[in-house]
Amino acid sequence: MLDKKPLANSYCVYIYANANELIGFGHVMRQITLAIELKKLGVSITFIFSSMADMLLERLGKLGFECQEVAPMSVLNIPSRGSLLIIDDYDVSSLKLSKECPCIYPIICMDDNVEQIDYLFDAVIAPSDVLKPILMAKQVFQGIEFRFIRDEIKTAKTSSKCSNRVEGVSVTIMLGATDVQGLQLKVINVISTDRRIARVNVVSTLRLSKDIEEVITANQHIEIRYYQSPKKLGNIMSNSDIAICGAGGTLYEFLYLGIPTIAVTVADNQLQAHSSELNSKAYFCVDASKDIMAAVALIKRQLDKLITSPFRRELMAKYAAKSVTGEGAKLIAKEVVRLLEEKRVKIDKHYDLREKS
Repeated sequence: MLDKKPLANSYCVYIYANANELIGFGHVMRQITLAIELKKLGVSITFIFSSMADMLLERLGKLGFECQEVAPMSVLNIPSRGSLLIIDDYDVSSLKLSKECPCIYPIICMDDNVEQIDYLFDAVIAPSDVLKPILMAKQVFQGIEFRFIRDEIKTAKTSSKCSNRVEGVSVTIMLGATDVQGLQLKVINVISTDRRIARVNVVSTLRLSKDIEEVITANQHIEIRYYQSPKKLGNIMSNSDIAICGAGGTLYEFLYLGIPTIAVTVADNQLQAHSSELNSKAYFCVDASKDIMAAVALIKRQLDKLITSPFRRELMAKYAAKSVTGEGAKLIAKEVVRLLEEKRVKIDKHYDLREKS
């Protein structure tokens, strides 16, 4: 129960997202992108979590965001005055949300198995062109235009044309921290024997493993560079001829940059990438969730298609860059403020009526 009228423009957004060393990085990173846009609009941000990797905690601190650790399942114990909660968690289906929460403050959820939750959200963000028929929300923001692209990626975008090289090609591999059955090592092993490739950039949040280090040391034909959380990530990505990455947020950042990409699905929540109209037009999709060796073989075949056909690469690059605008975080930030303002109007009416009585 509110006992004091909140100050004008004292808006606060709480963002609930978890990440450890192996899973959840993408969820936190995309919320950092949104938080930066909200901060520009004068909204204060607090990240709440039950677990957070030290690397991300350090990054949040440098950006000036408040961080608050909470017990699992207690994310709703937050102040309600001028507040809004955004949930973006890799295990969102396990959250237990009270049916009474809508009258306290607005709740927005990122679409990641959110259809498994029996709860009516104020809004759901579904940044995909693959429609989901059942999303319990008063408002759904559906479409690729709502994909979040990090500022460091935006500043690296160039207007240069796709290269027409069929030799001396540069390939960047970004498969995320969740390395399914040593997929990263298997992909490196397969493509490192291709004499048409001059350089392979491997980007990860994990430390260099001994197995990959041995491949790098033993290889005499291709320059293989391993980057652990590089500061100039955007430059590495934008200077690639071809990318191989997971089918999450990184895929859409490569598409924004206009890089022909092989998207590898390793989790259930990525499988919608196969049904997207962008599949085969802006990227090639490979399912690695079941048969890992078959997936690696298909990655090699798709890579061969891209290397041998600069014309195909150019078509994919143009279609990709046209499909992802990079304005998703700005659009959602404005909608968040709109929801907060709607809530403020309701609160003001409550106090006006109480003062008159």
